[in-house]
Amino acid sequence: MSNGPQFFQTLMGKQFYDGTMPEIARQLKRIADSLDKQAPKEPEPTQGPSLQVPKEPAPAVPPGPPPARLVGRILDITTGHVSKEGAEFLDHTLKASQGFWLDSPECPRDVWVPVYSRGQYGWFIGVPDDTKDLTGEQGAESIVALLNYANAHNIAWILLDCDSDAVPGLHLYDW
Repeated sequence: MSNGPQFFQTLMGKQFYDGTMPEIARQLKRIADSLDKQAPKEPEPTQGPSLQVPKEPAPAVPPGPPPARLVGRILDITTGHVSKEGAEFLDHTLKASQGFWLDSPECPRDVWVPVYSRGQYGWFIGVPDDTKDLTGEQGAESIVALLNYANAHNIAWILLDCDSDAVPGLHLYDW
């Protein structure tokens, strides 16, 4: 049993399921429809009847960017920005509760940080809203540094992947 709320119970989770996921589905459909239009047409058969299935017209895409609530910012960076202790902390967190609590001087209560596995090669970390100067327990210092960096750059999620690029100015760990 987890110690904190499940992802779908958080504000970020609600925004993800109610806004981001439907928008992803709409955009994937738009891309598929666009690719269908660009695909070369197959030659008509010379014999026998052919069955023509009408395709739905592509939905009109409104001009300009989508509403801000449907757009999220993800920082895709290398796991090298996490110390060995930080990696062990994230792995332990996943086994225990899919998240952890941090102290924030701006909030009267601790801040919940959701953590999800990126397979065997990384993690997906939610960045708490409107917080800065977070502090955490021993071993999580490199993660807290990434969360503070993400907050300073208006980033909602951190994707840590072993094949991603390093961010200049952030500490790289060699382990």
